[in-house]
Amino acid sequence: QGPGRYEVTLQLSARGTDFPIPVGGVRVFESEAALPEADAGAAAPGAISFLKEQQWEIPFAVAATEVRAISPSISVAGRIEAPPDRIARVSAPVSGIVAVEGSANVGQRVSAGQTLAFLEPTGGASSYTNLRADADRLNREVERAERLVAAGAIPERRVIESRYELEVARARLAGVSGARQEQGDDGSFRFGLRSPIAGVVVERFLAPGQRVEAGEPSFTVLDGRALWLNLHVPAAYATAASSATGATFAVEGDARSHATSGLISVGSLIDETSRTLPVVLRFENPAGEIKVGMMADARLFLGEPESGVAVPDAAIREEDGLHVAYVEVGGESFMRRVLDRGPSDGRWTIVRNGLAAGERVVIEGAYQVRLASLGEVTPADHGHPH
Repeated sequence: QGPGRYEVTLQLSARGTDFPIPVGGVRVFESEAALPEADAGAAAPGAISFLKEQQWEIPFAVAATEVRAISPSISVAGRIEAPPDRIARVSAPVSGIVAVEGSANVGQRVSAGQTLAFLEPTGGASSYTNLRADADRLNREVERAERLVAAGAIPERRVIESRYELEVARARLAGVSGARQEQGDDGSFRFGLRSPIAGVVVERFLAPGQRVEAGEPSFTVLDGRALWLNLHVPAAYATAASSATGATFAVEGDARSHATSGLISVGSLIDETSRTLPVVLRFENPAGEIKVGMMADARLFLGEPESGVAVPDAAIREEDGLHVAYVEVGGESFMRRVLDRGPSDGRWTIVRNGLAAGERVVIEGAYQVRLASLGEVTPADHGHPH
């Protein structure tokens, strides 16, 4: 149909089925004389020749530069932590023996207020029976002291002291009364250890039949649907950390990148031992894949983003104290460009000069291209390898 650009699709048939294969845009020239030079970049001053035969013999790849907006950032280490309101440590309110039935297991999901275990109270100063007896005794002492004060037999100070002791005893009694679950016909009862939050039981410190004392830890419950990323920012960046806007991070054993959803706090005190400043950010963890205690490698973003031509970090090499990239100017021709780097997000870096948007840079095999520029690489073979 004459010179021009056409969209071409190949139609293959096999076993009675047609398979269309899109080829894409194909340009048709009027004559052989109108064909462009096979590799216009080969004639450019300073061009590096790196033949297809050489490229095929090694891992080799190029990628196009793009216009992006990237915030200044630094690479920091951190640790996954639980927010204080999403972790609860349940302790025994009184001394007692752990009942055989009804105990929650590690890994079990529980709701707020759910009983994790029952305690059968035993004797002792902190037992419910003794606490109730103390409260009753002190109540009688207050009544007696009030009568004696009215008769002028004792000073009023004695009444004030007795009332204070009664208030303390009633508070201790109320602290364990809220945990009471059941009471039998004989007046005996047992206490339930309840979870104050909904979450998963991550630690259990008791076993059926075990004796525990009042105040001893019994369970740890964690709600891990939203966690904190605690970053250790080097002291050199302490001032810049005040403008932190967010972070991306990867945890140990997982190469996937995760993003934070908000800034919690920037520390005001540099740790004297590690010389770092804590910066805490929040992130969502609905599936619970990220665990408390994991270490993380993060990219902390500082300040407003800068727009410009961005190049993949894999394309940037440091040579003789300069940052350079190798640009494909033809199928077998490359140019070495010195770059003026801007902010980086760990995957892409802004370059203020040295590259234009859409240029293709070597992201794998750049070292071999450099050797070719020094004349230290020869073609692997003549013609195409088979």
